[in-house]
Amino acid sequence: MDLAYKPYAEIVNLMVNPEHRGRGIGTLLLRKCIEIAEERGFTIQYLVTSIDNRIALKLCSKFGFTPTILPRKIMKKRNIWLHRFSCRNFVREFIENYYFLEYSISKDKILLEGKWFHRVIWKDAIVRDKLTLYFKVNLDNLPTEHSRSFYEKGNTAIELHMSEETNTIGYNEYSTFTLKVANTVNQNLTIEEIVPIEVSGVGVKSEVYDRLMLKPKELRELNLKCRLLENFDIPDL
Repeated sequence: MDLAYKPYAEIVNLMVNPEHRGRGIGTLLLRKCIEIAEERGFTIQYLVTSIDNRIALKLCSKFGFTPTILPRKIMKKRNIWLHRFSCRNFVREFIENYYFLEYSISKDKILLEGKWFHRVIWKDAIVRDKLTLYFKVNLDNLPTEHSRSFYEKGNTAIELHMSEETNTIGYNEYSTFTLKVANTVNQNLTIEEIVPIEVSGVGVKSEVYDRLMLKPKELRELNLKCRLLENFDIPDL
């Protein structure tokens, strides 16, 4: 399991010897991976499997994994990306607040501001509240972290977009990134607090964003920096 990029925990190559299948070993292994990730504060777990592996898909669905990226027809490997959002993640909180959610996945990549994304949407069938996640695509044409969100509830609608300004990070060099927060409706919006995720060995430098007040249709850019600290270490996989 890869625990290098908080809050994402990637479960890699979870397999059971064919001679020992059907005994619940895969269930025990997946449950333990989730427990370890949760205990260490990794609130998003994900894995990749073949879209034809019905046993793996059934197992993952039991633990609340959701399909987020579908394989494209032109891809040789028919792999599907599955994500699980823990109870401490805002996605799970949104999902559990509604009874009749409509769920949709983009069948192909979507171009936004010159960058490619995969899109997932949850929409309530009654009140029409909606949550949209965008997963960024890297140079290898593979999805990486979710870096863009759109949240719509009642008369409130907010869009969040995180973008990296530099591609490197070091002990003496800050990596900079920008968080864009947009109020997309015609009324004022107040965000009580914005708190960066704490990662061991990584120092985050940012302004204090308490009670961020946005006017109608206002876009605010928040600048943050991070660098490696002396106690930085890649966790065991």
